[in-house]
Amino acid sequence: MKINKIGQKDISRKFEDFASIIEKHARKNKDINVPEFKYNIQDFGDQFVSANALPKFNKTAQRLAETLISLNNDRLAGIIYSTLIKLNRSSDAKFVEEIATKALAIARRKHDPVHIAARTNDLKEIYKLSEYGSDRHLKILKEEKRALSDICKNYKSAKNRFETITRQMRPVEKYQEMLAAIRLEIAEVLIKRGEDLPLAKEELLASKVFYDQFEEGHNAKKIVAILKKLEG
Repeated sequence: MKINKIGQKDISRKFEDFASIIEKHARKNKDINVPEFKYNIQDFGDQFVSANALPKFNKTAQRLAETLISLNNDRLAGIIYSTLIKLNRSSDAKFVEEIATKALAIARRKHDPVHIAARTNDLKEIYKLSEYGSDRHLKILKEEKRALSDICKNYKSAKNRFETITRQMRPVEKYQEMLAAIRLEIAEVLIKRGEDLPLAKEELLASKVFYDQFEEGHNAKKIVAILKKLEG
């Protein structure tokens, strides 16, 4: 399906028309050009931001995503959710939490650890500010850790399950660094909660193994200081 580039005039109506066309094609199982769909969703989003009308985009885009999910088209819905998260990240944490939770459900269904890690990271950043150390915060940290561990242990398999259009997976070393960082975060939360300190120590030592390979140490000194407090 060919979708022409959208102009600036009357973006609300044009986006409604676009959503209607996509829905009709999805219901009839017609081909939808995925890169072109992604381009148009992002282009519409940018236009609504420029017009200071992002809530209108959010409403129509979310409705389209939910329709696509009901039609078993998680891939297109995931593109919409990713765009919504990006555009609203700095302005509406509650909305981003809602969308990231739905996007996480898609990533779980697809057993896609890269997107599970990305969406749990979105939620982690929200909970870190709004409810640091809560059960939800700790649970999402542990899920991000599991996803990152999966990527590091099964990099080729994770790459095969990674659905994207333009972006490539990062090198495995980057995911190893992210795993070390999340282990440190889990340990800090456990210490704050005053529970499962043996697990906190285990996470700290595992994180330190990664950071110790760098001459400057990175977070290694911080970890040593935390370990001393735990043992003192």
